[in-house]
Amino acid sequence: MKIVCLIASLRLGGAERQMAGLASVLKGAGHQVSVLTYRDGGFYEKSLTDSGVEHLRIRSGSTSGIVSEIAEYIKKSGTEVLISFLPGSNIKACLAGTRCPGLRVIVSERTTNIRLGPHDIFRFLLYRKRADAVVCNNHSQEEFIRRVCPSLSKKVRTIPN
Repeated sequence: MKIVCLIASLRLGGAERQMAGLASVLKGAGHQVSVLTYRDGGFYEKSLTDSGVEHLRIRSGSTSGIVSEIAEYIKKSGTEVLISFLPGSNIKACLAGTRCPGLRVIVSERTTNIRLGPHDIFRFLLYRKRADAVVCNNHSQEEFIRRVCPSLSKKVRTIPN
């Protein structure tokens, strides 16, 4: 299976470490895996290289340009699944997914919200329309999403840290 992992950068951070680890595990399981980033930072790039995972950096500066480049890469590469981490990347993944029929989109909710803000409403709307799965890293976030956006209930799952 052709899988693309999307995250803003490979800077030093927990989400970035987990994304690099996930990409390496998927590659080791026999999948064709690429990691796409759109900001500078390559702390985890060596671990990807050591695992044989391709890393590509999108150079566009605008959100619409980034989304277009993601969609273009997905179409050209024959990507079947797009996995994204962190809110900004999740939004870009869903927007790119609207241009790629048949693409499975998995987004990772790695926050613990206590209130629903405008950014959350927009993101959850996109998830409802375009995400195939919403993966939380804690049960509190899963419960929050189910409570504030019941239409996502069937898509939400938790994989604890």
